[in-house]
Amino acid sequence: MDHDPALFEECHKKFEEEEAQEAGVRSRREARWRRLEEIASSKSPQ
Repeated sequence: MDHDPALFEECHKKFEEEEAQEAGVRSRREARWRRLEEIASSKSPQ
């Protein structure tokens, strides 16, 4: 960090962007899974 602050900032920004993107992917995956569970439970005999 002391040697090249610009490089550190660039890497840190990229890391934060990737983390945010992964959170979005995880959220969409969980929403799809919940929807599949809803569909499955509505079709199961009771």
